[in-house]
Formats: sequence, structure tokens, C-alpha cells
Amino acid sequence: MFFGFHIYAFLLIFFELINAKGEKKNEFFYFMLAILIGYSGGAANYLINFNIKIFPFWPFGNYTIVAFVAILAYAITKTRLMDIRVVIGKTFSHLITIAIFAGIYSVMAVLYISTYGQFDWWFFAASVCYGILVGESFDRLRQHIQTPFDRFFIKSTYNFSEITRDMTVKFRKSTTKPSIIENIFPLLDNKVDISSVRFFFADQNDRLVEWDTKELKPIFESTIPSSDPLIVELMKKKEKDVAPIPEGSAVKGALCIPSSHDDKILAAIILGKKRSEDDYTEQDLNLFRAISEYMMVSLEFIIKPFEAVTHQFEASERKLMRAEKELYRSQRLASIGTLTAGVTHEIRNPLGVLRSGLEILPKQLRDQNYLNEFRDKYVKYVDRIEGIVEKVLGLARDERVKTERTIDLNALIQGTVKLVNFKDNTRAVFDLQAIPKIKGVEDDLERVIINLAENADHAMPDGGTLTIKTYTKKVDEQNRVFVELVDTGIGIPEENKEKIFDPFFSSRHEGTGLGLSICFRIIKEHGGDISFQSEEGKGTTFLLSFPPLEV
Repeated sequence: MFFGFHIYAFLLIFFELINAKGEKKNEFFYFMLAILIGYSGGAANYLINFNIKIFPFWPFGNYTIVAFVAILAYAITKTRLMDIRVVIGKTFSHLITIAIFAGIYSVMAVLYISTYGQFDWWFFAASVCYGILVGESFDRLRQHIQTPFDRFFIKSTYNFSEITRDMTVKFRKSTTKPSIIENIFPLLDNKVDISSVRFFFADQNDRLVEWDTKELKPIFESTIPSSDPLIVELMKKKEKDVAPIPEGSAVKGALCIPSSHDDKILAAIILGKKRSEDDYTEQDLNLFRAISEYMMVSLEFIIKPFEAVTHQFEASERKLMRAEKELYRSQRLASIGTLTAGVTHEIRNPLGVLRSGLEILPKQLRDQNYLNEFRDKYVKYVDRIEGIVEKVLGLARDERVKTERTIDLNALIQGTVKLVNFKDNTRAVFDLQAIPKIKGVEDDLERVIINLAENADHAMPDGGTLTIKTYTKKVDEQNRVFVELVDTGIGIPEENKEKIFDPFFSSRHEGTGLGLSICFRIIKEHGGDISFQSEEGKGTTFLLSFPPLEV
């Protein structure tokens, strides 16, 4: 079984070697070679115990184990098979952690035996609890020990090729300055372990403005002026390489990573010292140069065109919003003109009749029958004027007077339709499904149902059927409550379809033309929509939709 497990492990490494590419292939090759030589000698030594000698391994078994260590050491330094500094750090932290827990347990045992004179079941129970505590907290304590040990005693390290490859992928997706900070800051802060990292980007006036690495916003009061010794020194050089912060500079830090294009500084990263107090290595400087180049490409050829397009879009959007406001203002003025003309026309007719009647009235003061007819006839004209004024006020009212409450649309529809005085040969049919409640003003919604039902009755001069349906349906992934009113009337002529919601438009001589305008306003105030479909000679369907009440 012992040899079986080792052969199985060897085969796994062999298959990984076959599939590996690049540096990984070299790593697996050296590792497999070390295992092949070392384990061959070790196995030969082991078989001597059973009087089995395999030549030429058994005389040199111990030497092959030394070769195993030597090959692994070569692989570690040549191909970075593993980071020996990480191994040292983990070994040290494990030993210290074990020593701490073992020391605590030893003290606990000594105190117990000195107090009670012997170990008993209570001590056994305490040992079990202590073992559970060790199991839960061992790794956390080890990490707290290893982190400062790595920081102060072992130089930080990282895989240069892996980091640059990762940067390449991230910078391809960097379309904004905040995304550059999000990509670079963790790398410098964690991987290179730098104590302070500050980002400066050139604004539209070529000033280097600092950006907050947490809020990802510019700090306009923190800038690097062009007269600063750092900028002066950088501008003197044709190739703006990573440079130390010169004396006299207002910028506090150890190094500057400039990013430039066409002798113009696009950005600068100001670095503090490493937390380990180590000097920056040549590998660090090469990484910083790679960051500088990536930033230049991203800022000049990705972010700059993207920001230009964004600014153009925002400018176009602002122009569109201004145009929409102007259009709305023009439509508002046109509506006021239409409203004024409609009110004038609607009120002038009954006022003309009243004027004529009042002119005749003095001649008929003794005729009691005429006076009675005058009263009945002209009170109707006054009521008509009052009704027009009330509807105009209802159309123009912007603020709700009544309080919103939870509305059961099914109950409201059934109760409201009973109030409509249909013709004898007109009937209402209900197809009401279970729907969520909505929030609204009950009087306003009743007004909409009555108006639409009365319009349907007028559209069916010879009688017919008004079918009222309710249901729910998803629109753009959002639930909506729908109300349909379907009549079998004469339909709406094609030339009138675009005008039915306009104030004072009516196809009936006795109509004011304000009903549907008021309905439209009420539905919109409830966050809903109103639309219709109509075919001449077959009927009309009005469709209302509302947002359901959020529970």
C-alpha cells in the first residue's frame, strides 16, 4: 500500500507534466526528476530491511536522497518552484503558535496538579475544551504572527510575469480613471506592500489633481503645481522614468511613477516606502515602469476617447433636455390657447341664449307661464356654464386635494358601474380576476370609470355590451394591474384618434370634450398609463394600467 500511494502520486505528477506549458512544465520536470531519483534510492534502502537489494541503488540510496534535496533547491531558485521565504514564514509562525498553545497548556496542567494533586475527569474535560479552542483559533493566531514576521524579517516578493499578465487583462477594461485606481492600488498596497500610494491625474488645464483612493473622486485642493521641483525635473528628461522625489518638492513620498505621452504628463503615482523598510529592488522598478506604460496606453488611447464621447453625449443630452423643455413650454402655451378658445366657445353659446332671454324678459313680466319656462330653461344654461367651469378646473388642477388610500379596483369598478345610467338595451359584463390592490384617490378613479362607461354607452346608440376586465401582467419585468373596458359600439374614426385626449375635443354635439382629458390626467397622477384600440363599426377598447401596491 505504501508503494501504491507513491506510484499513484508519481503518475499524477507525470500527467501534469505532460499537460503543463511554459514555466510550469519546467517546474514539474525538476520536481518529477527529484522524486524519481530520491524515491528510487529511498525505496532501495527500505527494501534492504526485507533482504532485497536492488543494484546499483542500494549502495548509494542515502546519496540519492541528498540529490533529491539538491535538485529541489535548484528548481526553487531556477524556476521558482516555490517561494522559500513563504515556507520560512509559515514554518516560523507555526512553531511560535504551537509553542504558545503548548505553553498555555503546560501552565494549566502544572496549576491543576499543584491544586488538586492529580489529573481527573475534570481535567480531561478541560483538556477537550482547550483542544476545541486550539482548533478554532490556531490558524487565526498563526496569521497574526506570520504577517508581521513576513513584513519585518522577510523581503516581500511577487511573481512579476503573473502580475503583469493580470495587469494587461485589467487595463484592457479600464475606461475611467477610477477603474485605473481600482486596478493598481491593491497591487501596490498588498503585493509590493507599500505604505502610501497616491494617484494624481492631469485635468483639462494640465494640472495634476490628486484622487481619493477610497471615494474614487478628485481632491481639487490637492494638486502638484507645474513649478514643483518634481515636475520640473521630470520635464527636463525626454524619457520620463521612475524617479525619486527631489528635495524641495511639496510632494511627500519616496518615488514617483510618471505616465507621459508627447512630452505631457498624464498622471503620476507617488509612492511611500515599503512597510518592511526594504529598498525598492530592480524587479520593483521594472514593475513600476510596466505600470507607467499601461497607464499611458489606457489614459491616452482608451480613457481619453471614452471621455470625449461621454462629454459629447452629455452635451447632446443637455441640448435634448433643453429642447424638450422648450417643446413642453410650447405645448403648454398651445394647450392654454386651445383651452381658452374652447372655454370661450362653450360659454359664449349659453351666454348668448341668456342675453336674448334677458332682453325679452321685461316685456313678459306679467306672463307667469313664460316666467316659469324662463326659470326652467335658463337655469339649465347656468348649470351648463357651471359644469364647464368645474371640468376646466378639474383638468387644470395639479395638486391632489383628496387623500390617497388603498384601493380594491374590483370592488370600486363593480360599485361605480352601478351608478351609470345605461340605456335599457346596454348591459355591463364583468370579467374580474384576483388582482393586487393599488394606491390612489377613490373619487378620481370612480370619475374615470364613470366617464369611460358613459362614453361607451354613447358609442352604442342601438345598445350593446360593455365588458370590463381586470388582470395582472408583467411589463418590462415589472408587475402591472390592468383594467380593460371593451364596448361593441361604432368605434372611433381614424381622423379622430390622435385628438381624443385633447381638451374640448368631442364628437358629440352636447359633449364638453373634457372627460378624456381629465381621465388622462388622473391616470398619469396614479403612475399609470391609458391607451386605446378602436375599429370603426366593431367597437373600442380602453386599457388602463397601474402599479400594484408594494407590500
